[in-house]
Amino acid sequence: MTRYNYAVVVSGTSESSQRTHPTAPVNHSPVQTSPMINLQRNLTLQRSSNSEDIENPLFLNSNENPNTILVSPPLTGNANYGTWSISMRVSLEVKNKWSVVDGSVTSPDRTQAQYAAWRRCNLMICSWIFKYSHPSIAQSIMYMNKAKEVWNDLKKRFSQCDPHRISSLQSEIYALKQGNLSVYDYYTKCRTLWEHMNELRPMLICRCDPRCSCNLLDKIRSEREIDQIIRFLQGLNEEYNSLKSGVLVLDPLPNMHKVFVMAEKFERKNFNANGGNKATKCTFCGMTGHTVEKYYKKHGYPPDWVPGYKSKGKQQAVHVDIWGPFLVQSFGGERYFLTIVDDHSRYIWLHLMRNTFETQVLIRQFLKFVHTQFGLPIKTISSDNGLEFNMVEFFAENGIVHQKSCVNTP
Repeated sequence: MTRYNYAVVVSGTSESSQRTHPTAPVNHSPVQTSPMINLQRNLTLQRSSNSEDIENPLFLNSNENPNTILVSPPLTGNANYGTWSISMRVSLEVKNKWSVVDGSVTSPDRTQAQYAAWRRCNLMICSWIFKYSHPSIAQSIMYMNKAKEVWNDLKKRFSQCDPHRISSLQSEIYALKQGNLSVYDYYTKCRTLWEHMNELRPMLICRCDPRCSCNLLDKIRSEREIDQIIRFLQGLNEEYNSLKSGVLVLDPLPNMHKVFVMAEKFERKNFNANGGNKATKCTFCGMTGHTVEKYYKKHGYPPDWVPGYKSKGKQQAVHVDIWGPFLVQSFGGERYFLTIVDDHSRYIWLHLMRNTFETQVLIRQFLKFVHTQFGLPIKTISSDNGLEFNMVEFFAENGIVHQKSCVNTP
């Protein structure tokens, strides 16, 4: 029987030595390899294998499945395609899958050994795009077989840089005001709009060969930042006028981040000066609770503004009274009217009646109207001592205080 040297088997020496001494007897004890050396070799081989798998864009680890969380919120259309596409691309690049989407890793032939791995990876990327798109959008791309086709279809559909979108975005930028927002929230909104505009109108790239040295791109970038600083300052409330004038006279202007920090410091200074009161103040009427931009008496009431009950947080009291009878009745036969006056806003409701017996029905209907439309209960009703307002049981059931005065008195 052929006996091989144990040391040859362990050390992995060449086959020539085995063939030279096929029947050489073993006259010495076997060479023992340290377990620590074997463990280090196995770890080294394992790390090398894992490194190769991670660098392979077609490799899918156990944590990558269709339910993997990548981006939020999902794609809904033109409104958020810009931010969604950036977030999705960053996630795919982190997972080393973007090369499948941009076409760097092409689809192999069905006969090649890598086709199965490419197909699994391609379907996994498609499932991620479907999951993080609105259901109606996902239905429109569900039948595409390649992730590259899906991505290009969404890009052509929602990444349209047309003059109408640019015009709309410019109008939104110039119309943005701070209002009741803090400086931080206002700056965040401005920054979002500016980045969206930079996406629609990216910075130009010099194509001169050889590259010119005029630094024109730096000047364009600087002027764009100056425009952003001016728009940011102009949108601040009037209480920041001293800050606006102080910054705009500087030459050169500080960068955008320094202006933002200056505005935040100014905000904190005013906050401390007002004793920690964050209530906004109108510079037109001097009252708190609104700004001059939303002062309806100056700019006019909005088309959908509906006057109504304004006693929220107050006493929520109303005054009721009856007038009549008229000498001449109306076309509907009414000869009386019930007046209801809000104690806080002095707003008046008027209800025509054919007789005074309709009073209690109208009061019940009015209480339901106020509760439904304004979410407020009436706590106090003031009237004279007329029998038409004798609703003791109803007022007690609803917890309403009935204040009465003498008949025929205000």
